[in-house]
Amino acid sequence: MTSPENLKGLSKKTLTWLTVLAIVGLAISWVQTFHYFEVRSGQAGFNSFCQVGARFDCNAIDASPYAELIAGLPLAAAAAGWFLAILVLTLLARSAEFSGVVYPWVLGMTGFGSLMSLGYLGVMVGVLKVGCLLCLGVDTVNFSLFAILFLNRPKNKVASN
Repeated sequence: MTSPENLKGLSKKTLTWLTVLAIVGLAISWVQTFHYFEVRSGQAGFNSFCQVGARFDCNAIDASPYAELIAGLPLAAAAAGWFLAILVLTLLARSAEFSGVVYPWVLGMTGFGSLMSLGYLGVMVGVLKVGCLLCLGVDTVNFSLFAILFLNRPKNKVASN
C-alpha cells in the first residue's frame, strides 16, 4: 500500500500552470457572477460584452433557469468558490507536507468540474441552442486543469525498507 509520503509531488512548473488556470477560472466565474446579476436585474442591456450574434448570447444563458444553482444563487458563484478551493489546494501542494495528499483531491475536483462542464455544454447546445463565451472559458479551464493533472500524475516512489 502506498502512503501519501511515498508519492512524488507535482513539479513546480505543473503547479504554476494549475495555479494560473485556477486564477483564470476564478476571474471568469467572478465576471460571470456579476453578469448573471446584471441580466437578472435588467441592467445588462441588450448588447452586453458577451453577446456576439445569434450563436453566442451570455444574456440568454444567464436568463435561463440553468444558470441558477439554488434559489437565486448563480451557478457561476459556485464555480468561483470551486476555483478558489482549487487555487488554495494548488498553493498547499507547493509544500512538501501536503504535496502528495493534495493531488487526489484536486484531480477529483477537476474531474467533477469537467463532468459538470460537459453537462452544461450539453444544455447550451441541446436545450438552449445558444453558446456563452464565459461558460466556454470556464469549460476550457476545467478541461485544461484535469488534463494537466491527469497527464502529470505523480509517480510512486520505490519504498525502501
